[in-house]
Amino acid sequence: MDRTKIIENLIVALVLILMLMKLGVGIYEQVNYVRAFYSVKELFANPMIILRSNLLFDPIICMLAITGVFIRKPIGFVLMLILPSLILFYRIIPILSPNSQFSFWVLVLPVILFVLINLGVMQKRYHIASTTKQVKLNGIALTIGFSIALLMFYFKGNLMWMIENILN
Repeated sequence: MDRTKIIENLIVALVLILMLMKLGVGIYEQVNYVRAFYSVKELFANPMIILRSNLLFDPIICMLAITGVFIRKPIGFVLMLILPSLILFYRIIPILSPNSQFSFWVLVLPVILFVLINLGVMQKRYHIASTTKQVKLNGIALTIGFSIALLMFYFKGNLMWMIENILN
């Protein structure tokens, strides 16, 4: 096994471990949230609670990103990048309001994932030959992540409040 393959496998393993950790933490937090505020009967009786609480967005996006690790095509590259872009936008958008507090550590995981996924070794793994194609795929992933973040804020009812705070 040559040196490039070893580096590629290490990066893939690191990305996979980070995504699995995010999935585990997300599921743990959501289970605790449901235990604290709802009963299972309540969730089945009123499924809009799931959307308004953003209960399924995080695990679904994590599973898509983990699936992207195993799809060795440009679509896999985009699926992997949706998770860090969603986390970035979901954490950055509230920072734009005047009374928010910035935490450097909240942005560390998505930035590390973004950098690891965009390394040259990973581009070769996912058959991305040109920088133009890489920029295009990054743009697609960022657009999808931004859209999902806005959708999550919309369902929580925070979107209009944040727009008003940003504009004022």
